[in-house]
Amino acid sequence: MIIPIHENISINNNNFPVRIKENNNNSNARGCQFHWHEMLEFYVVYSGGVKLHCNGRYEWLYKDDIGFVNWCEPHRGMEFLDNTKHYIVQFDLGGLLNETATFDEEKYLFSIINSGIDLKISQDKELMDIFKSMISQFENKNIGYELSVKGYSLIIISLLLQRANKTYDSKNILENQSLQYMKETLMYIHRNLDKKICVNDIAKKLHITQEHLTRLFKKYTGETILSYVNTLRCTRAITYLENGQSVMEVASIVGYDDYNYFSRIFKKIIGKSPRTYKNKE
Repeated sequence: MIIPIHENISINNNNFPVRIKENNNNSNARGCQFHWHEMLEFYVVYSGGVKLHCNGRYEWLYKDDIGFVNWCEPHRGMEFLDNTKHYIVQFDLGGLLNETATFDEEKYLFSIINSGIDLKISQDKELMDIFKSMISQFENKNIGYELSVKGYSLIIISLLLQRANKTYDSKNILENQSLQYMKETLMYIHRNLDKKICVNDIAKKLHITQEHLTRLFKKYTGETILSYVNTLRCTRAITYLENGQSVMEVASIVGYDDYNYFSRIFKKIIGKSPRTYKNKE
């Protein structure tokens, strides 16, 4: 079982809401870990090809293709062709808003989460040209580049919403609502991982039944919420153990009041007790 890890993204020191990173890979390169975060993410391919895995789907992106990863969707770039150059572009939706943002601006920005935009955007010249202009401004960092980059990001979101509005199928509404429930559940689990997590509390927060939430989670992840939480906690515990913290401390940090229970769960998932794992370091 591959569990997506949460990536805590720091945009930069002045909270600029766009992050852009150039990547150059060949066919022998290893992809990134399966992960998720609270950003909109785009794979902008300049040459070669990237195989993108997102929410159970796999798509090859080639020159001038754009991959779209929605807010909180588990994903990874997993394979590459030789001489691949692509940019990872990330938008912080909250950061794109300011204190003077109107209700309509907020509504449009966050509606992209449920817009039904496809994982692969093929050969969209208008959109690709805007991405390239934005990336150029970001890399050159001339005076006022922040205004240009933020402006381009809003244009990109606007164009994506217009594209989605032309192709959006009303039959997808229930499916998109289910995905929203999943995203909010993942966020809740991550933010409360060090506390007691009750499935019924999550269901009440989402205004759905516990049974419905359990079925949805099993459908999208293939496992129960308890199994997911335990695996996530044990995965996180490894980081703390490797950083030298005691087993008792780690148990508490990742949300277990009972050390013996933590030890049993850790051994079941990781294959050895936390004390044995720590001593091997």
